[in-house]
Amino acid sequence: MRSSSRWIVAAGVVLAVAASLGAMPGASAADRTFTLYGDQNQGWRLPGGSFANPGPALVVDEGDNVTLVLNATDGVNHNWFIDYDNDTGDDAAEPNSPVFRDEQIPWNFTADRNGTFAYRDKFHPDTMMGWITVLEATSPPTNPGDTPWIHRVILYLEWNITSNGYDVPSLLGLPRADWAARDAGGSDLEFPYAITGSVYLKHLGFRGDLGITFNLGELITQGYRQDGYITMGDYNSDRDCSAVRDPCPARPYDRWVVPHANVIGKARGELPSFGLIKLLVAPTPSCCRSWGDPSAPKNSWDALAVSIVLLIAAPFLIDYGWTFGTKRWKSWRARREEEPAEVGDDVGIEDEPEEPPPPDEYEGPI
Repeated sequence: MRSSSRWIVAAGVVLAVAASLGAMPGASAADRTFTLYGDQNQGWRLPGGSFANPGPALVVDEGDNVTLVLNATDGVNHNWFIDYDNDTGDDAAEPNSPVFRDEQIPWNFTADRNGTFAYRDKFHPDTMMGWITVLEATSPPTNPGDTPWIHRVILYLEWNITSNGYDVPSLLGLPRADWAARDAGGSDLEFPYAITGSVYLKHLGFRGDLGITFNLGELITQGYRQDGYITMGDYNSDRDCSAVRDPCPARPYDRWVVPHANVIGKARGELPSFGLIKLLVAPTPSCCRSWGDPSAPKNSWDALAVSIVLLIAAPFLIDYGWTFGTKRWKSWRARREEEPAEVGDDVGIEDEPEEPPPPDEYEGPI
């Protein structure tokens, strides 16, 4: 999970990355515009798309200025809102557009709450809904004294100064059907070199059902013209790609490039979900204000509870096992020492001297 502490790591297995990213640039708020068409019976659609319910998945960054161009195609009143509490009703604290009907209206709001939420039409909340994901605002820490993060490495990028793009030669080790590389114009590249657009990877996640697009062009724009790793937290994809797994409409990876010099080690094991303890002590906007916070998956809380119980019980179990084993060993040794020697055993029996052979019989003269 993303947190506000220092920096990182991970490795195809899990690297432990360092914290001092220096004064590298981070992602900043942007203007996002979406045009939506609504119909009380068919749901929502984008221009050129088909109506559906749920409608198209929208993805923005926390802090973005979002503009919606809203259109009705059925001649009845509509009102677009984000249903933070998923109660199908519009509340005062939820972004809520003006009513629109026969005319197109532009309306904007600031995405100031991260997470994945339902968006709905006030008048038709069940037949006109969709999902909007507001990605947590993150930027690389600048304080070398922060606590390291442990994140998983997804890609290693090599900066190609000639093309002003990235080379990702490791993709050649994957089946060709499992990845795609594109230039800044969206055209497919035959080989993973001089990439100025994006890289798409299939079969990610422990279930192998995730397809994620990594926007390398965005990293170039942000000033990351260097070799380094693209990383991702363990739970980021499950949270951000909950609505659609492949292709995931969100960007669940860390949107910066970690130079190899900032890697401080490789994690070779883990205590399940112990990072939640830190988030309980110092909650972030996305997690975790209390035990069992649904922002983290239930199985993570269960794994943490089991781990805590085992850690508390471990000294007693070890002491009991040592005492039990020592007693059994001493008992066995004592029985061995008390057992009488069997006939024929060499223990405690002196060998009798052999009788000398009889002297040869004397044969005198006849």
